Amino acid sequence: MDGERNAIYLNLPIGYEQISFKLRAVEQLSSGRSLNVFISWLRKYLKEDSRISMVNVHHIGYQIPML
Repeated sequence: MDGERNAIYLNLPIGYEQISFKLRAVEQLSSGRSLNVFISWLRKYLKEDSRISMVNVHHIGYQIPML
């Protein structure tokens, strides 16, 4: 069920604040720059699968559109 629920959110943008909040629950973010470092790492990781991309949604956050 969680996989199905998470798939719904792949086409929707997620805001910067939401990402930061979720990351703080997992690890301590010491600065705003930590989010940028995490996004860079995530993009590099996702690059290995050509079916997945990560798009910046201007002034909102990020989106992982389903291809």
